[in-house]
Amino acid sequence: MTSAASRRPQLSGNKLKRYIKNSIIVFLMMRIKFLTQLVFCALLCLGATAQEKDTSRFAVAVFAPLYIDSVFEGSVYKHPSENLPRYLMAGLDFYNGVILAADELKKDGILDLDIHIYDTKKNGGLEHSIEYLPSNYFSLIIASFTNTEEQKMLSEYALKYNIPLVSATYPNESGIENNPLFLLCNPSLKTHVNAIGNHCNEALSNKTNVYFITRKGNTEALIEQWFDESISEKKKIKKLSLNEENLSTLSFSFVDTSKQSLFVVGSLNEAFSVQLAKHLDTLNLPNITLLGMPTWEGVRDLQHKRIRNVKLMHTNAFSTDRKSSKYNTLAKKYYADFMATPSEMVLKGYEVTYRFCRLLKAFKSDFINHVSDDNYDVWNSYKFVPIKTSDGVLPDLLENQNVKFVIK
Repeated sequence: MTSAASRRPQLSGNKLKRYIKNSIIVFLMMRIKFLTQLVFCALLCLGATAQEKDTSRFAVAVFAPLYIDSVFEGSVYKHPSENLPRYLMAGLDFYNGVILAADELKKDGILDLDIHIYDTKKNGGLEHSIEYLPSNYFSLIIASFTNTEEQKMLSEYALKYNIPLVSATYPNESGIENNPLFLLCNPSLKTHVNAIGNHCNEALSNKTNVYFITRKGNTEALIEQWFDESISEKKKIKKLSLNEENLSTLSFSFVDTSKQSLFVVGSLNEAFSVQLAKHLDTLNLPNITLLGMPTWEGVRDLQHKRIRNVKLMHTNAFSTDRKSSKYNTLAKKYYADFMATPSEMVLKGYEVTYRFCRLLKAFKSDFINHVSDDNYDVWNSYKFVPIKTSDGVLPDLLENQNVKFVIK
């Protein structure tokens, strides 16, 4: 376990301070970005343990895939002459966002909050870490999961001890049952598809032609099923099932270009989406919008700089206003520390930690009834809705269903 709080210097101790100072020297010599952060994690991992709950303070547990044991032998970095492995970056970026939020909370005068960070990829697995978690210590858990097994395991622990659990990044509710304290921040694919369906209903009412384009596949069949369930006038939608061969030769002559046309891409396949966008772009048809899945966010070929004659849109639940003063302040600090622009995972780690810790401080034991409040929103607002899929009496989880449409 690592421990970082808004009062981090008090947690470290003189020995840790000296070690961090030495690690900075090593960092400069080796020019390995983020090594100091990893050393900080590894050191605290060796010595920090949670104490009995101090009722005058709030304790928050943050779980992230840091892979400390895979890159450190004790406190010695295993790959001094190499760049950090890519599989480390998402968890480390999330961790850095949490630390930025802890510093910001301190500036806001929140001095009675302790944030403890756990590595979900520690030797022995998450199960080993949970075994030694104190049962009456944490008021909130924040986690960046990588699979449903981790999510289910920590959800069961949180429910057992009546602790709200915020799933910050993982867009899947599989295996979560009868836990109204489980908060899914990143909406499920079904929720995104439902939002697309509702958008299409509005488009149809405005006399827009709507086309649903898909390909063969199990995921595609599920997306189409969800899409159909959300459409009020199915007969008005033209469907096309394409593959690489017929996609590249299709002229789209059936499209009435005198009206607005909305093409929904019912697939998560990146290559298929890119090929369709490029083909439509070469046809240079007017009034065309291509609407895709949330996975389009990181696809470089699906940007207006590359696709010029087609309007590109996709759904998203998390976006950052990079012109805001909050972002500029954060980006400057991050660049000063790491000479880099904060990634989406840094921003997510920051936003989720800052927002939910402020809500915890404000509402204490009534926190769960205020998780949709906008008092401490950073860049995004959240609308948590009870979801019930099992036969139990309680909701299975609370899902954020605030889905936005982003123009690429």
